[in-house]
Formats: sequence, C-alpha cells, structure tokens
Amino acid sequence: QESRILYCGLLNTLNYYYSIETPTENTFMLTGTKPISASSDLSLYRHDGGSFTKVMNVEFKAHNPSFNYIRKDIEKLVREGIPGNWFHTLRSIDSRTLPVLFEKLSRSFKDFAEEAHEIGVSILFCFCVIEKKWVCMKHFLYDQQLGDYASFVDEFFRLTYEVKGGKIHVLDENGWTITHTQEASST
Repeated sequence: QESRILYCGLLNTLNYYYSIETPTENTFMLTGTKPISASSDLSLYRHDGGSFTKVMNVEFKAHNPSFNYIRKDIEKLVREGIPGNWFHTLRSIDSRTLPVLFEKLSRSFKDFAEEAHEIGVSILFCFCVIEKKWVCMKHFLYDQQLGDYASFVDEFFRLTYEVKGGKIHVLDENGWTITHTQEASST
C-alpha cells in the first residue's frame, strides 16, 4: 500500500488523472465458471477535451507472491491491450530472489503467448529493494516483428547478480537499468 500512496503522490504533480481499483475493460475467468470483470490496482488517464482516455494500468506487488497471483495480474496487463507498469517492492533480496520471481513472470507471460503475439505488449517492470536502496527497471516491449515470443520472454527476464557483503553486485545487466543509492559515510 505504501508504494501505491507514493506513486499517487507523484502522479498528483503530473498532468494525469488516475483511479484506484479500476474495473477492467475485458472479462476474465479468474475463478469459478463465469467470466467477470477484474480490477487494476491503478489506471492512468489523459483528458482529451471532453473525455478521458485510459493510457496505462499499474499493478503493485510486494514480496514473493504465488505463481497464480502473478499470473492473474499478468493476464490483466496483457489482455487489456494498453501499456502497463509492474511495480514490485521487496524488503530485501538474496541471490535467488529475482530468478524465482522472474521464473514465475516468464511462465505467466508464456501462458498468454497467443494474446501477446496478436496485440503486442508494453509493460515497464520496476523492482525496488528497500533495505538495499536498489532498483532495477526494464521495458517489456514485444510485437510480432520481434520473432519467437518464448525466446523473447526468456531473454527479457534475465539479470545476473550476486549479493555479497550486504550489497547487490550486478554481473550482467542484460538491458536492465540499475539504480542504487549509497548511504552517506560518516566523517
């Protein structure tokens, strides 16, 4: 919830309108036997004269959620057909944290390969590690011209790092933008 509050605080300084827990345009078979509307954690809108146009859906995650929890949110982001943002907050990480999350994300994306290949996908992924004051970001931007979808997904969700001495050392960024802040040293 804290990430959503900070995100909305930043949006208040920009030229976007937003809504929280916004019903999706499409219906989904998340549970049961009848498709129902789901909701996005946050949606951004642009005001075009007399109407509002939804321009992005945002999903907020924390910790290491189950595969099914990740899968349903990836389904919403892929099937809605507009750009998305996956904002994931972690208290800390070890050398297995991101590979485990990336494997769940990769499996989820592959479950919706047909839709992704047909309509394309644009999602900005952000992973924030609070205790390490470290962030990695990368834009998942796929369309049919890029070729094999499964290979694209596997290559996208690759980041080689290790955690030593309480710090994250990136060995291969693979296109991820890495940001970290160092604590001020005392003099």
